[in-house]
Amino acid sequence: MDAGLFSSDAPDLDKASEVFAAHYLPCLREAIAAVRWFPERSESNPFLTKIVIAVDPVTDVELRLHIYAGKDKTPNVHDHRWSFYSMVISGKIEHVRYAKGEQGFVQTKKAERLGAGDIYYMGEDEFHTAVASDDSVTLLLRGPRRKDAWEMYNAEGDLVREFASPREDDQTTLCAATVGGYFAAILTSLFN
Repeated sequence: MDAGLFSSDAPDLDKASEVFAAHYLPCLREAIAAVRWFPERSESNPFLTKIVIAVDPVTDVELRLHIYAGKDKTPNVHDHRWSFYSMVISGKIEHVRYAKGEQGFVQTKKAERLGAGDIYYMGEDEFHTAVASDDSVTLLLRGPRRKDAWEMYNAEGDLVREFASPREDDQTTLCAATVGGYFAAILTSLFN
């Protein structure tokens, strides 16, 4: 399912843009039309709803729809267990990358302000924050898990939490009616 996007150490955003347009946006449209999703892999928390719409059981690659609540205006710096490409479908995301140093975290690049159609890549060993507007929706292609846990830090560089389980304790399972409502809203706003 990843079309070779995770086979190299260097991300190829041009190739990712082509693959998203040719394969993943149509996959999203089909999933929404059929209300097809994977409830056992989908979850929600006060800041973000993650709806898994496609899974490759061989490579453990997932295609997810992320719907941001916009409540997380001072996010914690964190990493992930996997690499990913994320395409902004609607809204805006302010994305900042960090390096972990002796005195906490240091911003490594100028903040990226991303809008509809923009794609970014994150490696599993990179740290970042992402602040989303209230109406933000992204389509995320998650690569295979490479680590057993991910970490979250506060602005001072103190470890807030380490997450190791597949579903975290602050996540809630989504019901079909909720997902159907999200799908209907996205179908109306994006594909009409």
